[in-house]
Amino acid sequence: MEKPTNTEVLAGPNSPDSTTSPKKKAPAKAGRMLLIFFMCKSLNNFEAQDLGDTCLNTTVSTFRHKHGLVFEAILEAVPNRFGGKTWVKRYRLAKQSEKAAFKLLKHWGLV
Repeated sequence: MEKPTNTEVLAGPNSPDSTTSPKKKAPAKAGRMLLIFFMCKSLNNFEAQDLGDTCLNTTVSTFRHKHGLVFEAILEAVPNRFGGKTWVKRYRLAKQSEKAAFKLLKHWGLV
């Protein structure tokens, strides 16, 4: 068995390093969420639940660590069911990651 190169190890098996690599099917939730972020949408956990993502912080963390994408996060207060406020993070794809996100979406065949 051949030992993987440093580039292969750092990039991960699903990272679109080459324009010659065949398109891979996007994970359903990941592809949907990245497409939403790419379309300049920002989301918090409650909004993401309506879109089928019950753990947005994990999804964003996966995009950060597995695909090298950068996200901006700001805290915001949302009303809770007891009449108070709950603090949540609102995530947005950073401008500097738009090209990489597009490349990944293209690799998955979503754009």
